[in-house]
Amino acid sequence: MDSYEQIMKAIYDAIGEINKTLPPYQTLERSPDTVLIGSEKLDSLHLMDLIVGIEGNIERSHDLLFGFASSIFSIFTGSTGSANSNPNTFE
Repeated sequence: MDSYEQIMKAIYDAIGEINKTLPPYQTLERSPDTVLIGSEKLDSLHLMDLIVGIEGNIERSHDLLFGFASSIFSIFTGSTGSANSNPNTFE
């Protein structure tokens, strides 16, 4: 599986997890054409859950630390979370 396929799998797997929490009429299609941002199907909490899920899937499949969700957190809070710190606290 090449990198593109791995990334798409990470996205589709995260969509599958989010779909489990949504009513049937609100589920997302696993397709490159699916609108994720600005979609009427996802509220801000579900969108953030999707982003964190995609990030976690990419980190696991590529054995790296992505840090996107931590960056978003720091933008809104002014905190700088560290991947090596206690996951329940931000420095």
